[in-house]
Amino acid sequence: MGLVLGFLYWRTLLPSMGTWGDPAKLQFLGKVLGTPHLSGTPLYLILNHVFVTYFPKGTLALKANLLSAIFSIAAVWFLFAVLLDLDFSFVISFITALIFGVGYTMWSWSLLAEVYTLTTLFFMMVIFFLLRWNRTRKNWYFLAACLFYSLSFGNHLLVLGLLPAFIYIVLATDPRVMLDIRNITLVFLFLLLGISQYYYIIWRTNDPSTAFLETDTRKFLAFIVSPGSSAMARYSIDEILTNRLPRFFKYLWREYYFLIFGGLIGFFTIREKVIRRFILIGLLSTFLVALVRYAREYETYFLPFYVFFIILVGYGLDWIARRLPGSQRLVIIAILIPAVMVWVNYQKVDHHDRTLWARITEKILTTIERDALILSPNYDNTAFFWYYLIGEGYESRNLYVMPVDYNKLERVGDYLAGEEEFYLGVQRKSVPPGLRVFTMKGPERELENIGLQILPTNTKYIYEVRLP
Repeated sequence: MGLVLGFLYWRTLLPSMGTWGDPAKLQFLGKVLGTPHLSGTPLYLILNHVFVTYFPKGTLALKANLLSAIFSIAAVWFLFAVLLDLDFSFVISFITALIFGVGYTMWSWSLLAEVYTLTTLFFMMVIFFLLRWNRTRKNWYFLAACLFYSLSFGNHLLVLGLLPAFIYIVLATDPRVMLDIRNITLVFLFLLLGISQYYYIIWRTNDPSTAFLETDTRKFLAFIVSPGSSAMARYSIDEILTNRLPRFFKYLWREYYFLIFGGLIGFFTIREKVIRRFILIGLLSTFLVALVRYAREYETYFLPFYVFFIILVGYGLDWIARRLPGSQRLVIIAILIPAVMVWVNYQKVDHHDRTLWARITEKILTTIERDALILSPNYDNTAFFWYYLIGEGYESRNLYVMPVDYNKLERVGDYLAGEEEFYLGVQRKSVPPGLRVFTMKGPERELENIGLQILPTNTKYIYEVRLP
């Protein structure tokens, strides 16, 4: 299975800079040990730093992208182990896990630098150890689940969706486990370990050499005091019913198509009440967490829901397979379902040739060469330049990038006249005076309207800005 997914992920892996802002940032932040937006994802950044530093092959962007694929393959392996523990046959377990790995969302987000496949890996690991503990009552499985769940909070707060199911399985299996003084002590230490990951933000804030600091100690403490202001969005009932829910059903259909009915069959064929309730609670809590959170990449917030749903699909396939006549029943399932999903999703997710913005950004930097300030029209383009300037070392050419503030365009004229200095907050540095100024498409007309000259260059993607 690892070989199959490894081949598919490698063939479709994004080979260069991210296709939008967040992946482009995460491709270089691990290398320089910077901080992204809240909540900071310190664990991901440390793992990213180790991988991009010591993995011997590929560009910085490629290595950061590859790390997501590795997390995905590990997550699918733990899913396979969970299904085997639930007494599915090897073939059903293998096929169900493979279906999850080639699902649209899991596959597409395994191909570029992001935190979501690591989140999925943590979900799978915690579920594996909890269910193994439920079966065996061996205490170290419980402790392993607590350890990895505590660590998961250093990656993404989506793991909150697992908490109700975690509490339920503990109460349903053996609540006395939390009366043991040794367990209480170790779980407390695990919690401290989970919390201590965020010392990373304090460390990077206090280090003057930090190359990129989007979240500093002050912002993080404000987030702790009022997490809802940064992590949540307030949606009206009407917005939930007319927008959020329809999008969820659209995503679920795109993910599993007619296998949704297999999941429904699976739910009603689970014989163990504890497992059924554990999965049901997990489905509801992960669904609600995703439903009320805001993110540009909203589809990824349902990956934890899919973790629980795919187990139901496994139960459904197992129930159907036991009722198919003849020895060919498993072969039919094995051949058709994953093959069809690969055929449906391959072209949709394929990132191997999505290098347009990397080529445009490189063309602009080649045109400008050095000693310049670049005005960027939006967050994505700014992040593309950050990748090359900070991650690939282009800032050694005395190049700077700054997002345009359309309400303060007159400051550009003041800078060109030597009367203004720009401060780049996330990089904690000032743009030195006397540099040439260039702008991408977007702000050029507004700059011209305030009396500045806009001159073409040898590429259509960038213009030089001068005083009249």
